[in-house]
Amino acid sequence: MGTFFNSVGGDFVFGENNENYFNVLSHAITLAMYGGENEQAVNQFDGMSTSFYFGFPKTSNFYFDYQETSAGKSLVVTNPAGNKIFYSDAILATSEVSKSKISVYPNPATDVIILENLKPNSSLELIDNSGKLVKMISNKSSREEIDIKNLIPGIYYLKADGKMIQKVIKK
Repeated sequence: MGTFFNSVGGDFVFGENNENYFNVLSHAITLAMYGGENEQAVNQFDGMSTSFYFGFPKTSNFYFDYQETSAGKSLVVTNPAGNKIFYSDAILATSEVSKSKISVYPNPATDVIILENLKPNSSLELIDNSGKLVKMISNKSSREEIDIKNLIPGIYYLKADGKMIQKVIKK
């Protein structure tokens, strides 16, 4: 087990009138792991971070979005090429991550698909392969059964609150 660390230092000029950008005049960046035996991984991490900031003229704008919430602080920086890098001190416990994963089974299915770990009062949509909405459901609890008996066999896409969850196959 090792320790990750990240540091950025140099000469930065921030946007005037509190605008959310900065210019990088000179810099030194390190993202590395200490305590491990895999030096190749250390070099890979270092290369990912340094290539994000290097190779742009000193007048190039790097835009940023900084937020503080009850979960912690986060910073997203977008380089002139449009690539983003994320920094955060928020920590998620494994149990929180596993609780938020929505389960869909059986898949493939013939009569009913079951969804578990839903956020109550979610808007659920079942969309066919052509993009047509075939079912819309508003669940009341964290578990929902969706009747698919009358659907023709094929591939469907399941969305919850506008976000894609999973591809569903109807036999």
